[in-house]
Amino acid sequence: MKKVLYNEKYNQLLLLTLILDFALFLLLFDNSIRLEKTDLLYIYTIYATHALFYWSLFQNKTRLIQILFHLVLIVSIVFGLYVDNILIQLFILGMMTMIHLLNLFDKNLMGKYQNSLQKLSILYFLILSLRVGYRWGSI
Repeated sequence: MKKVLYNEKYNQLLLLTLILDFALFLLLFDNSIRLEKTDLLYIYTIYATHALFYWSLFQNKTRLIQILFHLVLIVSIVFGLYVDNILIQLFILGMMTMIHLLNLFDKNLMGKYQNSLQKLSILYFLILSLRVGYRWGSI
């Protein structure tokens, strides 16, 4: 049996991933919230990548963890512009905020593409924030 990673960075990622999964679980099974197909597709895509993340964490596949981190970031950026539910948009903004906060403490989190990813995600963060603010004002 392989040894599970006990690196503090991966433990933080595991805890944050569990929190995000729990928040999506509450959103998915709350009958008072109407979810469109794009909303459901986003949730199921995140769950699939998180399932791979958990497996790779416990199998000590560090390269796959890094790939999945970037995949979730890209999927969230793409889907964030198309999801209809404001709670999912707020969820994505929260996740992006956590990624930026983690990046402040660990400069290697985003890898060799850190500068371009950081600039792109800040631009995206502003666009999605404006979209959420506009929709929030019309509720």
